[in-house]
Amino acid sequence: MKIKEVSEKYSLPVSTLRYYEEIGLIEPVNRVNGIRDYREDDLHRIEFIICLKDGGLPLEVVKEYFDLYRRGDETLELREALLMKQHNYLMEQRSKLQKSLDYIDFKIHMTREKIQKREQVQCYVQ
Repeated sequence: MKIKEVSEKYSLPVSTLRYYEEIGLIEPVNRVNGIRDYREDDLHRIEFIICLKDGGLPLEVVKEYFDLYRRGDETLELREALLMKQHNYLMEQRSKLQKSLDYIDFKIHMTREKIQKREQVQCYVQ
């Protein structure tokens, strides 16, 4: 898959894909006649990077994860710890978001009740 197609598929600027390759997040991409040709494993890596970034992981930590990955299975525990830390953070954020949603739902409900009461009073007045 060409870089423009990858860019469109994942809504990432071409410059970001090049940067990921430059800093080592993506292995150097095979080139056919000078044009980057992304393979399936490159796409999986990009999807994982997006997942980690969408989960709030800073790019430096994403790079740290892939640096550990390249060092092999002796880093499995370190990678697990890194992912577990982010998992726990996301679970905490989800809990906070759920509390906010619950409160907003309550306020919507209360506001709708007031609107209905006001409309009922207006009906009686007319």
